[in-house]
Amino acid sequence: MGGWSKLKEKRISLSEIELRLQNLPGIREAVALPVTRGDRQGIGALLVLDAQTRQRWQHEGKTLERQWRQALRPTLEPVAIPRYWRVIDDIPVNSMNKRVYAQLQEFFHDTP
Repeated sequence: MGGWSKLKEKRISLSEIELRLQNLPGIREAVALPVTRGDRQGIGALLVLDAQTRQRWQHEGKTLERQWRQALRPTLEPVAIPRYWRVIDDIPVNSMNKRVYAQLQEFFHDTP
């Protein structure tokens, strides 16, 4: 998204979250976006993982998500740390190679 979002009265840099996520081992690509679930708002993270990390995520997903959250704590405000996580094969783009955010939001409509 590369922009800003306002969450709990704080301006959150989505591009900074994406950068921090991509600096974590095993994460090849990341998209951060605001997600609303009922009356709760949080940051959602769409991740493309390398093969080894993806296999690990399939067996210990929640543990790995906790490790990612912990790794982000020193560099991001608590409200900016993703609450919702999705692992996908590729970040979808349109014919102009741009991200379609309505399409990205759809990954968070159903809980796994």
